[in-house]
Amino acid sequence: MNAYKNMRPFVVKDQNYILPKKSVFNKIIGDSGFELEFAAFLDNCHDVISFAKNYISIKFYIETTMFNYYFDNERDGHVATISMFEAASHGKYEGYTSEYVLLELKNAHEPKRSNMLNLIDKYNIKTLYLTIEIEQLATFIYK
Repeated sequence: MNAYKNMRPFVVKDQNYILPKKSVFNKIIGDSGFELEFAAFLDNCHDVISFAKNYISIKFYIETTMFNYYFDNERDGHVATISMFEAASHGKYEGYTSEYVLLELKNAHEPKRSNMLNLIDKYNIKTLYLTIEIEQLATFIYK
């Protein structure tokens, strides 16, 4: 069930882009400098396997690492992570996390726990909960 399996080439306006190593697309087109900076950040993260820009509807999943990057100003990507959260608060993106990430955040020590959990409300991050469909999809993907 590869979402990009039937993807056809499409024309975009002449814009800046990066040539990623970890994307299903040969170019990632940026609508802003922030998008290109964040794409380059993802392309260079050792814990990112693959990424793609969603050209139809900009939604993103926030796993535990991103909540940590927000507060860790020593990490590469700290500034890009804050920009991503800020863009979500202005309606440019829709941020999502899962009930499992919430459990991880709730197990963190204070004040880190409260700080990370407050980001969910501050930036209107929606929580995805386990459903039968998600279980079936996970079973299919991780066969």
